[in-house]
Amino acid sequence: MKNEAKTQILALVISCDWNDKGETTRVKLMAEEEEVYEVFENDQGRELILYERSWVLVTGKLLTFDSFKVIDIEKISEHKRGEIV
Repeated sequence: MKNEAKTQILALVISCDWNDKGETTRVKLMAEEEEVYEVFENDQGRELILYERSWVLVTGKLLTFDSFKVIDIEKISEHKRGEIV
């Protein structure tokens, strides 16, 4: 695992896990280059469910593993695609 400094990611919030009723229980982030980021499960990470199918700008600590990346989110801002970051 490689720890990196704080970063900002502009991404679409997508569902990746559901309960028996079909409700989203966990989400991932998909950046414009189809780079997928797992979301660290904390209060901010769970709050992302409210932004499902929306573009967000998140700030947090990026943790890089061999085959995937996880972001520990500290701040979420809803973002309209095409807006200048």
